[in-house]
Amino acid sequence: MPDLMEFIRIDLPALTAGILATLTCGLIGTFLVLRKQSLLGDALSHSVLPGIVIGFLLTGLKSIIVIFLGALISALFAGIMIELIHQMGRIERGAAMGVVFTSLFALGVLLLEQSSARSADLDPDCVLYGQLEQIMWLAPKEIGDLLKWQIWFTLPRQIYMLFTVFFVVTICVGVFFKELKLIAFDPDYAKVVGFKYYIYNYGLMFLTSIAIVASFETVGSILVIALLICPAAIMRLLTSSYLLQFWGTLGMCLLISILGYSGAVFFPLSIDASDTINVAGAMSVVCGLLMFFAFLYYNYSNRHRGSVENKL
Repeated sequence: MPDLMEFIRIDLPALTAGILATLTCGLIGTFLVLRKQSLLGDALSHSVLPGIVIGFLLTGLKSIIVIFLGALISALFAGIMIELIHQMGRIERGAAMGVVFTSLFALGVLLLEQSSARSADLDPDCVLYGQLEQIMWLAPKEIGDLLKWQIWFTLPRQIYMLFTVFFVVTICVGVFFKELKLIAFDPDYAKVVGFKYYIYNYGLMFLTSIAIVASFETVGSILVIALLICPAAIMRLLTSSYLLQFWGTLGMCLLISILGYSGAVFFPLSIDASDTINVAGAMSVVCGLLMFFAFLYYNYSNRHRGSVENKL
């Protein structure tokens, strides 16, 4: 079964990593969109650059652990600064995000240009576009190898990392589902009744940070922003039900992953093209197309509803 083994070794790991990344971002994105904090994902994804550069300068290593920790610390610092500026400065949260992420991104670029990190090839293309196509599982040679438990420890590290973050995010969302729903729909009421709003606010920022840092190596920072916003925004146009919004966003994430990967890899092969398409780019295009069709449906339903009300 050479075709099946080729799919398992080459395509399935990349597809699995893409699905885990989209589901993780989609879980967080639901609450960001409902809270009108979609810019937070953009802000945090831009804020990781100084952490990456400083981590390299302090250790001299391009280890994924160093990059992950540096990016995570930088993202968490950005989230805390955004909230402090918003609350203490009494300015709109979007303006606070703009100030923080532009400042940190500029700092990261300055450090990169003025230090030895520039000559070390930190691979900015990987950060922007990801390396989903390079995630392969070459250890199994035949179907029988999958029955050996040792073989499962040879899975690509990106899958282990993404699965761990997805598991943590899923547990947190499941345990605090009602609380997250409350701060998403009525934060003022939560404050009035003495609800510890700030704890869940910082907790959501932490989950957003680890989701971004875990995903940007795989799918790139550009697609991370799209995945945090588009699936939830699409469902926001299609439904006003909270449960449908939540579960529909997860379904939309699966659709984006499968259609994006199939369009980037399998479609070019089916027409005998010499090269495949960048998977992250294809998934971003699918996000845009689904958003466009959802917008058309939203406008059509509103016009139809308005014409019925006029007749009544």
